[in-house]
Amino acid sequence: MSKYKSKWTEYNGRKYQSVLESTRAQQLDLLKKADEIIEWEPQFKIPLYTAVEDKQGNLTRIRVCDYIIDFKITSESGIYFEEIKGFENEIFKIKYKWLKLQHPNWDVRVLTKREIG
Repeated sequence: MSKYKSKWTEYNGRKYQSVLESTRAQQLDLLKKADEIIEWEPQFKIPLYTAVEDKQGNLTRIRVCDYIIDFKITSESGIYFEEIKGFENEIFKIKYKWLKLQHPNWDVRVLTKREIG
């Protein structure tokens, strides 16, 4: 159990950080089977960058950390991402804002227990 009381759960040979995540993985499998989505990928890594200015005033992009989003989903209408949250800690809030600044046009959805069921 993590410090946020989430329980690691296994589904289809893969470990998920919470029951909510594994439940959503099951739902995504059903959506794929019903041809409502094309595919989905768990734990999709997105690098987060910052810009650093050198003495000549040139900006260099530097990778600072990764945002590992719970699911990348491909549908007929395009790609979107899902983050499953039971609790929004400060690190999530910072990385989420950073992700949205870096990729303002990406469709990123935060789902809670209410949406997952």
